[in-house]
Amino acid sequence: MVSEHPIFEKYSYTDGYFAKVTTNIPARWEEKTLYRVYHFDEINRDEGFILLKDASRNIMLQVPVSGGYTSISVDGSQSWLPFYQVWQE
Repeated sequence: MVSEHPIFEKYSYTDGYFAKVTTNIPARWEEKTLYRVYHFDEINRDEGFILLKDASRNIMLQVPVSGGYTSISVDGSQSWLPFYQVWQE
């Protein structure tokens, strides 16, 4: 799984990864799996989490800056569920 874009930041999980591929505002992220590529905008960041949004699928992700479990929301951040365990590369 090689990105077609430069990678500025990367969080991997067992079957794929999340990669920051632009430094624009909002920064653009890709999730690459063995079968698909999904696109996210970085909508917020603090010392603990990076908040990503895929408006086309109504999905929000919280990625822990230090690695650990991501959280996913499909209801506009009203509720969050554990998702992938990630580590920073």
